[in-house]
Amino acid sequence: SSTISGSINGNAATATNATTAASCTGNSATVTNGVYTTGTQTITGLKTFSGGLRSEGAGATSFRAGTSAGATSQGADAVAIGYLAGNSSQGTLAVAIGSESGKNQLQWSVAVGSEAGKTDQLIGSVAIGRLAGQSDQGSGCVAVGINAGQTNQSGFAFGSGAGQTNQGLSATAIGFNAGQDNQSN
Repeated sequence: SSTISGSINGNAATATNATTAASCTGNSATVTNGVYTTGTQTITGLKTFSGGLRSEGAGATSFRAGTSAGATSQGADAVAIGYLAGNSSQGTLAVAIGSESGKNQLQWSVAVGSEAGKTDQLIGSVAIGRLAGQSDQGSGCVAVGINAGQTNQSGFAFGSGAGQTNQGLSATAIGFNAGQDNQSN
């Protein structure tokens, strides 16, 4: 190993353990322990971003993280975290956290849990838990618990399986499997 003193100009095939330089010009084909700005790279250890974190393709002032999260038509101030979360359409101020949650979600809606609020979650509805409010959750509806308000919900369901299928307008189901099928208004 040799020490180089003075200036080096031009292109290097490899730069290993480059520690201090008064000036450095040119290009290197590889950099050991460096971060590339293009391509795929695994970065380990804790990293601090002092300027914030922006995800390319996210809606204005929105954030997305996860494969295809918030990928199509993500509204302003929306958050999509997880595989396909908020993927098809996500409204303004909507939140989708979990794999395939809030895939077609209107504004002010919240979906937390795998496949929560997955298909057609309407304005201001809340779905928390795996498969909660999964399909056709009405405006202003609340579903909390696994399978709560899972399909065609128009009311309020709290508990695993509560108001699971065809819950009527403004109906309320509280407890395990309460009002599970075809609960009327």
